[in-house]
Parts: sequence; structure tokens; C-alpha cells
Amino acid sequence: MQPPSACPCRGGIPWQGVLLAVSLLTFWNPHPTAPLTIEPVPFDAAEGRDVLLLIHNASQNTIGYNWFKGKTADISHDIISYVVLTQTTIPGPAFSGGEKIYSNGSLLLHKVTQNNRGFYTLQTVTADARVELATGEFRVHEKLPKPNITINNSQPMEGEDSLALTCEPEIHYATYLWKIKNQTIPDGDRLKLSNNRTLTLFNVTRNDTGPYECETQNPVSASHSDPLILSISWLVAQPSLRATNTEPHSVAMTCLSGDPGISITWIFNSQTLQLTDRMQLSPDHRTLSIDPVRQEDAGEYQCEASNPASSTRSDRYRLAVISEERTPGLPLWAVAGIVTGVLVGVALVAALGCFLLHTRTGRAGVQQGLRDHRTPASTASQGPSDSSTSLAPVSGHKTAVPIYQELINPDLDIYCRVEHTAIGGS
Repeated sequence: MQPPSACPCRGGIPWQGVLLAVSLLTFWNPHPTAPLTIEPVPFDAAEGRDVLLLIHNASQNTIGYNWFKGKTADISHDIISYVVLTQTTIPGPAFSGGEKIYSNGSLLLHKVTQNNRGFYTLQTVTADARVELATGEFRVHEKLPKPNITINNSQPMEGEDSLALTCEPEIHYATYLWKIKNQTIPDGDRLKLSNNRTLTLFNVTRNDTGPYECETQNPVSASHSDPLILSISWLVAQPSLRATNTEPHSVAMTCLSGDPGISITWIFNSQTLQLTDRMQLSPDHRTLSIDPVRQEDAGEYQCEASNPASSTRSDRYRLAVISEERTPGLPLWAVAGIVTGVLVGVALVAALGCFLLHTRTGRAGVQQGLRDHRTPASTASQGPSDSSTSLAPVSGHKTAVPIYQELINPDLDIYCRVEHTAIGGS
């Protein structure tokens, strides 16, 4: 009995035959090729530039290419077709005149606009009537305009619930970036970014003043807004007023307030102060100087501190101006009356003195005569017998008198001249 063998007559297939069959099947049925794809060059295009829709993995036996605008091969959106065998280009209903198709099926879009952005569909047809579709997309970006910031409250108050800042305008495919004081703003408990271009501030305080900037970016350009200085108002505290004498005839009044960012106005007698050439304000208007001070500057002064939301005035300060002029003298007629009375009194006293002196001198002469009569001749011969005595000042010489009397009536003689000759016998 013969051992079994792999004889062809018994239907067995040798291993060499199997390997040959596998090799033949691999040759006639290659591995599946990569799918048809579209590559936009570039994917992000600036307005006015050309875009090439480059195709990959098209079949070698393709006999026709059809391009459509959109995601489907809708005949109403047919842009252009190309027949390989006849090298014929056929425009479709969506053809605008700026499209060009190449022999390999790639499509060139010349000077694209915003209307060109979006999806495009390619349809290929092979010689064995096999149809294949591929869809691609590209974006068109405009040169970004300069953005600006809008705010939902032009006069926000400290302590309000929220405040929204929006970067305008809204632009497709643009990215918005916020900065405050040149620092990027992250999301947090008090700051929140929404819809990519709105910044919301919660529990607003005066420290949120800014400046704020927004920046728009896209793959082809970037643009910055002008800084926005956010003005946060609050209730102004009452200021105080302090005054000091800087010179003997000048004064400086200072408005004391701890609130920053306020305006100072000066009030005089309940009206806005009208500055004169003798008044000067410091650059921040907090100090008012008056040099020199005059009587018309006397009155009540106040300073008013204000911001866009509130204002308050200091207590009143009364400036008193004390005149250093001498008190005016008595009227001339009063002075003349007083002087006249004094002169009349002096004259009466002088006359009375003269009378008393004359009486006394007469008595003395009589007594002297009696003594001379009794005295021997030798004794009398010791002095002149007919001498005279003057008790008044020498004629032509006046005793000094007050100057105001001389000025009022310099010709008035208030002096009494008495001349007496002694009585005597031979």
C-alpha cells in the first residue's frame, strides 16, 4: 500500500500554487488608493489675493472634472467643468469670470472677495463611469478696520453691579484681545469675557479707571483701538478750607480734599468767584491767592469739589479786612473854635496878671518913695534915682508857643508887655 500523497488527481492544491494565486490577485487588485481631497492654497486668504484649490489623489483614468459652489454637486451651483478628452472648458450657472480650471482639475480663483469664501465641491468622472466627490473650504479675510470700544453706561458709579465694554465692529473669523494698562486681561471673579468681544466688569470701583484697549486679529492683519479711559464716579466727600497770611497784605486759601480726579470751583458770597488781576489760582485750582487784599475782598468764601456724578461745598470762611488807615482828625472849624477859646482864655489870664502886677508895682513905688524920703542923701546916691523895671519880655522877643496855634493865627499877640517907671521925688 502506497503512502498518501498530494496528488493533483485527488483535488489537492500544492503550497506553491497558493502563493502564486495570491501574488496574481495582489497584482490585479491593488490596495485601495487615498481618497480624493482638496487643498486650498492659502487656507486663510486676504481680500484681493488669488486662491488655488489644489486636488490630490484623482484617478488616472478621470475623464471629467466639475466644480460646484457649496457642499453638494447641485447643478444650479455649477461653476465650471473640464473635459479631458477634448480639453474643453464649460462654464456653469455659478461662473463669475474670475475662475480658471487646469488640466489636472485644480481650480484658481482670481482676486477673491468675501463672496468667494466658504465651501467648494469637486466631482470627478472616470472612464468606467465611476463618480467621486470631495469638498474643501477656504476663508477670506478683510484688512481689519480700526476697532473702537463702546460702553453701556457713559457715567458709571462706584458700586454698580456691572459694566459692559464691547469691541466694535463684529468681524467674521476675527479674534478679540483685551488689555488694561497694557496687560492682558484674564477671566476672573470681577472680569469676564463673553462672545469673544465683550468685557464685563462686576462690582465696579474707582480703581477700574483704565485705560482699556481692544485688539482685533485675523491671519492676515491686526488692528488696535484707541485707549478708553474709563471714568468711574463716586460721591465726593466735603472739602475743608484753610487760609493763611503769606505776607502782611496777602492771603492764600487752600481747598483740602482727599478725593482724586475732582474739579475745584471757588465761591464768593454764594456766587462763582470772578477773578481779578490780584487773584491767582494754582494749576489744580486748589489754592486761591490774593495779593494785595483790599476792602472789596472781604466776604464769605467756599470751595466746591465735584465730579460728573456729585458735588459738595466746604463750610463758609469769612475773610475780614481790617483797615490800617489813621482815624481822620477833627474838622477845621472845630479846631479853630478850640484854638480861639484857648487864646481868649490865655489873653484874659494875661490881662489879669498884668493888672495884678501893675497894682503891686504901684504900691511898691509908694513905699520906695517913702523910704527914699527918709533915707539920707548919701544913701540914695548909691543908685540911680530915675531907673525903670520891665517885668515883661524884651520888646521884639516872643516866648515859644505851640506850633498849631502859630499856624492857625500867627498874627495873634498873646503876650502882655508891662513897662513901669518907679515913682520918686527930687
